[in-house]
Amino acid sequence: MKITTISVGKIKKNYTLEWESELVKRISPYSRIEFIEVKEEPITPNKSLEIVKEKEAENILNVIPKDSFLIALDPRSKEFTTEEFAQKFQDLQLQNSHFTFIIGGPAGLHSGVLDKANIKLSFSQFTFTHQVMRILLLEQLFRIFSILHNRPYHL
Repeated sequence: MKITTISVGKIKKNYTLEWESELVKRISPYSRIEFIEVKEEPITPNKSLEIVKEKEAENILNVIPKDSFLIALDPRSKEFTTEEFAQKFQDLQLQNSHFTFIIGGPAGLHSGVLDKANIKLSFSQFTFTHQVMRILLLEQLFRIFSILHNRPYHL
């Protein structure tokens, strides 16, 4: 199995990269993980948020791996418990071997990206930076794999 994350913006802090690296190591027995970072458009007073999201969407849509199952992270979408999503993820694995999670920038995701997603998923109605969201996503993936493989981490 392969998991790709596409996020708007780069991770710049070493402590975030170290935490991310540790989680990737924990997930590695279950899945390969690839990170794709696309350019974050600057938000300026003379540029609408819709234009920012549109430009970021072009960058995102250009790097989506072919034949991957798309999951867009969006705070206005459906929330699952970890156990519920573990079951959903297990069911999805029966027909998919490559999953792509899409994390938007400060303006959020453009409707063109959300419309292309197979699933829209919310971790919370709160807003998080893309750096924090990547860590939260990896943590949940590790918990999901722990549940699916009867590992004690999640218990």
